[in-house]
Amino acid sequence: PKKLVEGLLGIIKDIKARQPTSAASVTVNGDWLYGKIGPDVLIFQGSYSYIDDEWAGEVSAYRLNQTTGEVITASPEWLASEKLQAKAWDTRNILTFDGDQSGQMFEYSDLTGDQKDKLGPDAENVVNFIRGKDPEGSGNRDPMLGDIVHSAVVFIDDVVYVGANDGMLHAFNAKPKSVLTDPDPGEELFAYVPYLVFGHLKDLADPDYDHRFYVDLTPTVQKGLELLGGTGFEARISWANPSTTRSWWAVWAKAAWGILPLTLQIRTP
Repeated sequence: PKKLVEGLLGIIKDIKARQPTSAASVTVNGDWLYGKIGPDVLIFQGSYSYIDDEWAGEVSAYRLNQTTGEVITASPEWLASEKLQAKAWDTRNILTFDGDQSGQMFEYSDLTGDQKDKLGPDAENVVNFIRGKDPEGSGNRDPMLGDIVHSAVVFIDDVVYVGANDGMLHAFNAKPKSVLTDPDPGEELFAYVPYLVFGHLKDLADPDYDHRFYVDLTPTVQKGLELLGGTGFEARISWANPSTTRSWWAVWAKAAWGILPLTLQIRTP
């Protein structure tokens, strides 16, 4: 519909007007090309800000006016940064890859000696910082969600995937509020730290950090059974009972310097 198109263009125009502090990509969870605007159709927008020497990211979900098709930007359905900020840093599901053959949790005790060496002499504190710990306390640092500059948000089966310059690919629950879900809409389902960024993760924890791009390109998601064949650069996670699993998803999250495609296999209900 014309109003929906105008609303999307309005979001982009507003983002451009606020540069250089913000940029955005937009995706939709509904069949809006054919004019089917229902109560659960959402617009997802990825963005970044750079204010007072601080980089931060955002994924926003907006509803549509069902009569006019206009995007309701004044009151987001949810903001991923707020949901993530409310989640204790040590309870997040963050995965990584050991550089050889195994997926693992991104926790200091689970990392290999090679990974710890790449993180530097203060490796445990670097891991905790990347996970979201305030280096000067025991709570969450603020902000936890890194800037989203060149990565577009990708919506697949009620999940929004996006790369960020906090060294991670993020997956957020994108089910509408009309569907009772746990976790809540907008909450992070999991994140993935590619092996290729390990050598630069310590820079993020440096108080004199000079911005660089980490997982900065758009993830590609393909649906199918055993797309990766159980080999290669992969990690696996299931947030449902495996007996109810219906499909496999393979997510490619290429790092900014594009040395290798980084893959992640996910089981979804």
